[in-house]
Amino acid sequence: MFEKKPWITLLAFTALGFALTQGILFSRWGMNVGLLAAAGVLLWRAWGGGPRRRGAWWWLLPAACYGAAMALWEQPMLSPLLLLGMAMALGLWALDGIHAGGPWEQARPFFPFGEMEAVASGLRRSARAGRLGRVAMGVGLAVPLLIVAGGLLLSADQAFYDFFEGLTSSLADTLTEVVAKAVLSLLIGVYLCCFYLQAEREKTPALRPQREGDPVVLGVMLGLYCGLYLLFLVISCRALPEMLRPGGAPELYSGYARQGFFQLCAAAVLNLAVFLGVRRQRCAGRGFTRGAQTLLAALTLCLIALALTKMLLYIRLYGLTLLRLYTSCMMVALAVLFLALLVSLYRPLPMLRLGAALAACTLAVVGLMNAGSLVAQANVDRYLAGDLQEMDLTQYTDFPDAAAPALCRLLAQTEDPALREEVLTLFEDALSTREHLSWWSDSLQRRQSAALMAQAVEAAGE
Repeated sequence: MFEKKPWITLLAFTALGFALTQGILFSRWGMNVGLLAAAGVLLWRAWGGGPRRRGAWWWLLPAACYGAAMALWEQPMLSPLLLLGMAMALGLWALDGIHAGGPWEQARPFFPFGEMEAVASGLRRSARAGRLGRVAMGVGLAVPLLIVAGGLLLSADQAFYDFFEGLTSSLADTLTEVVAKAVLSLLIGVYLCCFYLQAEREKTPALRPQREGDPVVLGVMLGLYCGLYLLFLVISCRALPEMLRPGGAPELYSGYARQGFFQLCAAAVLNLAVFLGVRRQRCAGRGFTRGAQTLLAALTLCLIALALTKMLLYIRLYGLTLLRLYTSCMMVALAVLFLALLVSLYRPLPMLRLGAALAACTLAVVGLMNAGSLVAQANVDRYLAGDLQEMDLTQYTDFPDAAAPALCRLLAQTEDPALREEVLTLFEDALSTREHLSWWSDSLQRRQSAALMAQAVEAAGE
């Protein structure tokens, strides 16, 4: 079906993805039905649902870690990831034993991302030959022209500008939700296309495309790509001694961390995609191509080290936040992954297993570290010691329960009346909105912190 009508197949799977997104993620009854169905599958597999391998219980270890992290600590920004990880681990445990092979062979059918190249090539072929594909290509070519011409026309006529300003303001409330649903539905559609193609490959293995790859083309591409990163590192490292010097120029890493850290995170992820794409070619382990891959991995490690160095300097100056902590942990995990990739160029390593284990362990460690409390404790300690010039409380509105013990200590030891008033206002707002929170936001830490905040507010009122 996909080979004959790829765009129609993608649209059908995307519509199915929209139905799943609308019915499960954006609907309370849909989520409850999905949870009941998942619980039913688990119970069926636990009692009389067929045999499982002896090592199947290993899938329950990450599920238990993610569940413990959500039950113990408040998890700002991580609750969806922990829920997804727990659902995946429990699903793999429930389905273990249905297929032959070890645990990774059990999991591989649920990650059919090796078919992304076949999906893309099928869509390109259809775009050249089919009418719907040609329409889609025309729309894609028109989008940048519409953006440029629209900007010129908006600046040329005030009435035209006022019309679109009113239109966009009326759509502002729903645009974010619509875009989120559309993107998520498209991702589910692409995943289902890959899943369908993988099932077809199992029936007819000869259809799987094999790429030989040209070592000269790959070598030149990687050489130029590495040259860009080498130039960047040479220029960036010239200012590194000045930043590391005690009392050095904070404006260097201040501006960098505000505008450049997350761009370098994206660059490191892009390098990972390039590295894995080159590894799929047969000539990847030969001569100059392998040397260029080695250089790319080494330069990416240097890039990660430079980014982490500047971020640590920035944290020392302006304090710690959840986003800075999470992205730093992600970069450390990415560095470990690139080290493994570097070793795998010269010694065979099970990279799929290592990558999956690294992702699972990173999520478990970040979830169990009580990140919100760690951030609040570090900032309060530094502020009371005089190392932090200003105590910004705005970030703690996202995780007041995790920050409550540290903020109570700040309330008791600070002599700044304005800061005390901000802490008390934060506690009052957190207590007033507690009944509107979702069930998966509940935790032992939240229940314990409620008593602390109520006691602090009551003591201040007396």
